[in-house]
Amino acid sequence: MISQLLTVAFCCLVMYRCKESANTPPSNEQVENLIDQPETETIFYGPGDYYFGQLQNSALEGGKYNAELVRFEIDSTDLVRGSFYFQPYGSDGMRGSFSGIIDRETQQLMCKRLFYAEGERYKEAIAYPLLEEAFGLGYTDTGGMAASLPAVDPNTFETIFKTFKRQELEGRINSTDRSRLKQLDFLLKNGFTESDLETIPFMEVMLNLDNDASSMEYLIYVMDPMLCGSGGCNLFVVNSKGDTESAITVSRPPIYIPVLSIEEQQTLAGQWKDLYVYSDGMRRLTYNDNHYTSNASMGELVEESDLSNFPESYLLVMDYMD
Repeated sequence: MISQLLTVAFCCLVMYRCKESANTPPSNEQVENLIDQPETETIFYGPGDYYFGQLQNSALEGGKYNAELVRFEIDSTDLVRGSFYFQPYGSDGMRGSFSGIIDRETQQLMCKRLFYAEGERYKEAIAYPLLEEAFGLGYTDTGGMAASLPAVDPNTFETIFKTFKRQELEGRINSTDRSRLKQLDFLLKNGFTESDLETIPFMEVMLNLDNDASSMEYLIYVMDPMLCGSGGCNLFVVNSKGDTESAITVSRPPIYIPVLSIEEQQTLAGQWKDLYVYSDGMRRLTYNDNHYTSNASMGELVEESDLSNFPESYLLVMDYMD
């Protein structure tokens, strides 16, 4: 299966910064205008940022899309850095980062790429043809034509990416099943009534945080004025039994976790993954003495680009969708 995926997949790069002010989802009209009709522009591959992308209607479900996204930057010495997404709806697809150099004699991007697909991480050297208005994908389509991804302007790229991101988050985030929310001791001890818990806004994500595949954990982000301040709200880590493992203050999305291969998870079984949350900058929260750092603002500062630019190593698990 992975050999087939490598044959028909392409590099798709995304460098994005997830902040509340940048999360307005595109309208349905904007999305429909993008499907199979990407806006193109001539590019000449000097120093700068380059964007490629398109949406296609998914055959699996109406209103869902297959997303293909590429973005990279070239510096003054022709060095290239980027990361990519190939994401058919309903599958894990593949995602990763790449670095290399422009070979101007052959008009190719010669690079090494790291990517995550089907529960494993891979590394390989690859060459991509650079076309005037497209990014060559290095394989031929079913009609025997060289496959490529059209160039788009930054605004079009951002619209495509927001659609892709929203679709992923909608499939990951629960905001309707309140069963675990109603079990949170912290809320019950602080006077939240049954009526309060029926209306309080929240987001919940099921994850394998302790690298033990036999049980799952939950992140529950509660957005009630009593639990929120200028620095953010409360984030709870709950185990499969409904017990609160950690209560984290002064936090907000975006939230990332490390991406591990199946073999890595087996090796690290019982060891909890780090959490990366926003608290006046992105913060790394570690699990020590049976809980995560309780005040997110005390976590180690990290650059968000060090997370978002390497999707083979870090996964965005929670963010605002509206």
